[in-house]
Amino acid sequence: MRRLARLVAALFVVSLPVAARAAGPVPSLEAELGRIAAASGGTLGVKVVHLESGTSAGLNASSRFPMASVYKLPIAVVVLAKVDAGELTLAEEVEVRPGEHRRTASRVDPFTPGKKVPVGALLDDMLTASGNTACDVLLRVLGGPGAVDAWLAAHGFPGVDVSLTELQMAAVSSGIADRVKDGECDHACLDALVAKEPKDKLEAAERAFDSDPRNSSTPDDLARFVIALKKGELLSPASTAAVLDAMRRCATGDRRIRALLPKGTAVWDKTGTIGRGANDVGLVELPGGKGTLAVAVLLKGSTKPYAERERAIAKAAKAAYDAFAR
Repeated sequence: MRRLARLVAALFVVSLPVAARAAGPVPSLEAELGRIAAASGGTLGVKVVHLESGTSAGLNASSRFPMASVYKLPIAVVVLAKVDAGELTLAEEVEVRPGEHRRTASRVDPFTPGKKVPVGALLDDMLTASGNTACDVLLRVLGGPGAVDAWLAAHGFPGVDVSLTELQMAAVSSGIADRVKDGECDHACLDALVAKEPKDKLEAAERAFDSDPRNSSTPDDLARFVIALKKGELLSPASTAAVLDAMRRCATGDRRIRALLPKGTAVWDKTGTIGRGANDVGLVELPGGKGTLAVAVLLKGSTKPYAERERAIAKAAKAAYDAFAR
């Protein structure tokens, strides 16, 4: 009877789904994510999914967070969906209008007003350098944020909200939305308006934006989105490869998901930063053929300095990598 019981138990283990058998890393990872969150100074949301097994771990994964520039990834996907449909080409040139010229962090974007820029160049700058000018020009080409939002809803991602241009997002999070109109306010105009605002009003607007549903998503939905992208469920093979190539060359994420991973680890990501938050969403290749992780880490409302917010993202990604690489 004991031999029979052992045989039945062995057969049960073999018949378990891969995800169930691979669930070992989850409890320890989620405990570690809780410790990282406690030191982050704000609310940390994380979703990690092992693509090959479906095993997942999370923290505040169904809560909404401002995406900031992470929203440029779904915008890029919709641009390439239009290319796949023959409605747009990457070589097509688009003129940058005066009211669309933006600043990205400390950089005044290179696409000056009156310049005609290929869609492909705008797309690449938006993904690799998080270019705000490129983003708002491409949103205009697509028909505005509403067109992107409608595409996302129609393709199974109603929880990924795209409602605001870069200009509108900056204006809302600074409390000056009533004085800014798309197409009429460039980076200098925006900076001048923000400079006139008292510090306490700017801080109040930042806090309010943490709970604004516009341009927000959950770690769950963003992880699901990058998985669908990686699996080729959103775009043609050529367009999928184009997005992933740009994400592999992301120049804004060196202190986030990839920062603490072993040198040479393949990472495909898109960052976002606004107010008191910092985000990074992407894919991480595990060593030794152990597969790929989708990693979405979003932080909002943090009282910590910028460098420590980025460090929280790096620690969460490292904890996920270590848990699944073992």
